[in-house]
Amino acid sequence: NTSTVSSSPRSIAKSLGPSEYALQFPAGVSLHLKLEPVVHTLGRSMGCCVAGILPEFGKDATYMRSKDDTNNNDSGNSSPPTCIQVNDLVVSINGISVLSRKHSIIIDLLHQFHNSTKTIVFRSLEKVWKSQFQSKTMRNIRSGRRVATA
Repeated sequence: NTSTVSSSPRSIAKSLGPSEYALQFPAGVSLHLKLEPVVHTLGRSMGCCVAGILPEFGKDATYMRSKDDTNNNDSGNSSPPTCIQVNDLVVSINGISVLSRKHSIIIDLLHQFHNSTKTIVFRSLEKVWKSQFQSKTMRNIRSGRRVATA
């Protein structure tokens, strides 16, 4: 039993975190993404990330960014998304959090929603890294002096 999320691009964009973005795919459209499991230190594969982006990707997808994104307009952007990158994490599918789910369960969930509109939220690891380290400094191990990290 799969229910679909019928949220507007504006309401989805308001719920996104600063390093997150969403892609909405029409019913029956393939993602054209390769997803791989994210492996934790205990050796258990939980969650998944983008492993590859196929050439056909983005033709039918609607891209939504967080309201805090400085390049964002008020509504969804129907042009092909260019911000998706390899290693971006899959956060949720149609409102169902998948960060702590097994890779096989996430793939099954995507197959269940194939004939429905799919809204997938991704977290950009590059944006997370930049936001956490852009203005911070760290100590050089050898000299003990503070050095900028970005």
